[in-house]
Amino acid sequence: MEERLRPDKNNVLIKRPTRHWQEEAYNRTPDGIRDSDALHLLLFFKYEEPVCFEDIQTSVIARFNYLIENELDEDDLEVFLISTTPLQYNVLNEWGYKQTDIPGVYRSSDPLCEIIPIIFPGELKNTPNNALLKVIVSPKNERMDAFETINAIPTITKKVSKELNKLKKEAENEEDYFENPWKYLLNSAKKKALLKKEEQ
Repeated sequence: MEERLRPDKNNVLIKRPTRHWQEEAYNRTPDGIRDSDALHLLLFFKYEEPVCFEDIQTSVIARFNYLIENELDEDDLEVFLISTTPLQYNVLNEWGYKQTDIPGVYRSSDPLCEIIPIIFPGELKNTPNNALLKVIVSPKNERMDAFETINAIPTITKKVSKELNKLKKEAENEEDYFENPWKYLLNSAKKKALLKKEEQ
C-alpha cells in the first residue's frame, strides 16, 4: 500500500523554483495546472476505470506524506487527479465536485476532497497548451492535432519526439481496430508473418 502512494511511472511531479510561471512554460502547461501557484505539482493519472473515492483518499494521503517528507508548507504543494475515463456526474456530485470556470477542471466543496482537483482531458479546450493531456484521451482528430502540436515544439528532444510518434502510431492503430477489427487483425497478422520471414 505504501508504494502506491508515492510517485511512479503513472504519475508526474513538477517542481518550480518560484511561484510564477515563466512565459514559455505557462503557454505549454494544461488548463487548471497552470493556474496553480504551488512550487510542487503532483499529477496522479487514473486510466481505464472511473475515478472512485479510494483514488481521492490515496491522493489525499500521498499529499500528506509528500508534505511531511519534504518539509513543505500546505501551499507549497498541489495534487491533481487526472482521469482518462468518461465523467460520472452522479458520483462527482456525491463528493461535491463541480466544474470550475475552466472546462474539464473540477473542484469540490467537500472538506476532504477540496484539496484534490480532478481534470478530465477529454473536456479540456482544444488549445495548444492542453496538447500534453489531449494525447491521452479525446476524439481521434483532436489527438492527432495534439501530437502534431507537441512535435512542433522547437525545444523538444529527439528521444521525446520518438516516443510521441510511437504513441501516435498506437492511437492510429487503436482507431483502425475499432473501425474494422477483422481487417485490423488480418493486417497485423500479415505484418508479423512478413517480419518473421525477413528474420529467417
